[in-house]
Amino acid sequence: MSDMTLTERYVKTCRERSDQEIMRIKEAAGWELYTYGVLLESSLKVAAWLFAQGFERHDKAAVIMDNSPQWAVCYFGILLAGGIAVPLDIQASQKDIATLISDAQARFLFTEEKISSSWGRGFDDITKTVVLGLQQGGEDAIALQDILHNSVPRAVEDLPVLNPDDTASILYSSGTTSDPKGIELSHKNLVSNFEGIHALKICSSKDVFISILPLFHAYSFMATLLYPLFLGCKIVYPKTMQSDALLSVMKETEVTILVGVPELFYKIHKSITDRINALSFLQRTLLRVLTGIGWTIKKATGLNILKNIYKPVHARFGEQLRYLISGGARLDPAIALGFQTFGFEILEGYGLTETSPIVSINLPAKVKIGSVGKPLPGVQVKIENPNEEGIGEILIQGDNVMKGYYRKPRAYAEAVKGGWFYSGDLGRLDQDGYIYISGRNKEVIVLKSGKNIFPDEIEKYYSRSKFIKELGVFLSEKAHDDSLKAVVVPNFDAFKEVGQVNVQFKLKWDIENISKELPTYKRIMGFCVSKDELPKTRLGKIKHFLLPEIYENATDEAAEEKKDSPWEAAVLGGAAGQKVIAFLKKELKLIKEIHAQDHLELDLGVDSLSRVELIAGLEKTFGFKISDDQLTEIATVIDLVTKVEALVSEGGQADGGGRPKENYWQDVLFAEHAEDQFEAIDLHPNFLNRMIAHVIRTVIFTGLKITCRLKVFERENIEPDGPYIFCCNHASYLDAFVVEAALPSKVAFQTYYIGWREIFDHPTVKWTKRLARLVSIDPSTELIKAMRAAS
Repeated sequence: MSDMTLTERYVKTCRERSDQEIMRIKEAAGWELYTYGVLLESSLKVAAWLFAQGFERHDKAAVIMDNSPQWAVCYFGILLAGGIAVPLDIQASQKDIATLISDAQARFLFTEEKISSSWGRGFDDITKTVVLGLQQGGEDAIALQDILHNSVPRAVEDLPVLNPDDTASILYSSGTTSDPKGIELSHKNLVSNFEGIHALKICSSKDVFISILPLFHAYSFMATLLYPLFLGCKIVYPKTMQSDALLSVMKETEVTILVGVPELFYKIHKSITDRINALSFLQRTLLRVLTGIGWTIKKATGLNILKNIYKPVHARFGEQLRYLISGGARLDPAIALGFQTFGFEILEGYGLTETSPIVSINLPAKVKIGSVGKPLPGVQVKIENPNEEGIGEILIQGDNVMKGYYRKPRAYAEAVKGGWFYSGDLGRLDQDGYIYISGRNKEVIVLKSGKNIFPDEIEKYYSRSKFIKELGVFLSEKAHDDSLKAVVVPNFDAFKEVGQVNVQFKLKWDIENISKELPTYKRIMGFCVSKDELPKTRLGKIKHFLLPEIYENATDEAAEEKKDSPWEAAVLGGAAGQKVIAFLKKELKLIKEIHAQDHLELDLGVDSLSRVELIAGLEKTFGFKISDDQLTEIATVIDLVTKVEALVSEGGQADGGGRPKENYWQDVLFAEHAEDQFEAIDLHPNFLNRMIAHVIRTVIFTGLKITCRLKVFERENIEPDGPYIFCCNHASYLDAFVVEAALPSKVAFQTYYIGWREIFDHPTVKWTKRLARLVSIDPSTELIKAMRAAS
């Protein structure tokens, strides 16, 4: 490995490629271009200004900016002046930034006007602040543009001589800052990591990178700044992360490399699959066939015709896109495989800030789905104390391993032993040397039984439900039964798409059904619903330590009070709004204040049956009828009040009263039935139909007896005249068939079924409804109709 410092390689590369474009950023007036020569000259001006301010070798300067060429200018300006750069998260709170600046002992700060203007007097530890975008500087706040326009570049020969072992950066992880741990990366650490990646020849100087991940993080810093800069590539900085604008920039600038995190690729994958699902049945079938053929050819010959099959998808990103590179967290193998079948080449890697950061990466044409690839040249990996499956803690050795934890020698001694860095990650190596990550050692949930559970594995497993947008699992300290709990963020778009309003019930149903395929100890045994996204780091990792608090607050009535907007307050304060609020408080026996955005189910505890009671009571109170279609549109209190106002204005009259709750069900169950509901039902089957049904029942019974060992007890206790309601416990999708086979013939022929419309209205089985005596309904959108049909 080279013994060059980061600054030596930077100066050498910029001089060799002086006139070549290195960066461009999208501004309102168009593209602003930067050459290597301009970048170096600007950095030398920043270094000259720092010297003039008394900046000394090994002094620290913080950088808090959005990704831009100026970020690189300031970073390398600090290093050229002999200093240490401390990149920080632009989205961190002022309190957290102050903590980190103090911990790093930074004296200078480079930042942006759009955030510094809200900091008031700034930070006590900072003596000078340089601000990008500042129109007019002062004594303590200097405009970056003034420095770039007025300073004379420092001669390279006059720069401090640095050693490879000198610290180049102090980086902080994106988790909690209550006990900050600054990771010191030396010039040797960062240069060796670049050279290890470069030796794999994944990219060339012809590639174009787009920089969308925050540069304060080691992964983005190496993969989208140092690596392409030293390689001679172009780097594109978009001005917005809005998806359509981003895709437009990628096409316009012919981006070839997209570096991202799993969360980004999950969203892209979902966007593609949503478009595929919107195709007709025939189109989807044809696409599956072609995909199968394309995949077979690719595996056999390496020829990627899948890119042509999915040409409209690739056209959105630009035909020149070569690689998607994922890191920062574990990528779901199903997502990785999905991209491969779409014709993309996705390369997953692995690393930590402490390893500068890249440890391993999959190589093109040698990808193993589910693996994070083989270690880079110069990096060694071994597994400590592997179990019977070969899983143990991942240990790493090489010039890329950090210099230390800043001012925390004891923490460093615990992390690096005998020259090996103990990563805290659990994984295994296969026979070819590929690394497979199982989870974080610190995040592993250890049950009282001694069994280990990896949260990431469980979260990915349950997220198969399209109704779950996000899910985080933990072992609650109050969970004396030693069971998993979860915080679930519903996918409200999916609920709206199917007209489902019973959020809690549907999530419970999905979680229970998905759980059946898991061992008991891995099942979620309790969950709460959160309308807010789960707390995550900037790279999309869930902050699991915050989940217990969210879980407890989800049912805590003393949680932070909500506020209604002026418009919402006016609507709730109107005549209809006041009556609705009063009605809800009375019927639900609520003491707490009701707010406009309260979800009827999640916040007020209105389940499907009490929803029917509420609607029936409101119909009596206001003198109108709410149809099933209208019912599905009502999710929140403001939805309910505006719907009531609309119906009243259409002619409904409030009777000023209401009606005892026990009478609501009279109205619901015994209202006049719609004839079309029973057109497909054979209420009086003829002899032939009865014989056919009898044969089918016999076949079903025989089949269940052979395959499921069906046994029926005390059938004789079922009197032929009824009435009966048979309530299955959703043990399986065969429940109704079991009931039909088990009943005495006379009772069976007088038994009618309620069935899910999505299944029984499908053309392939619709013809069986008449013979099966089945009323097809959608229980989420036609609950009242379903109950009336049953009555």
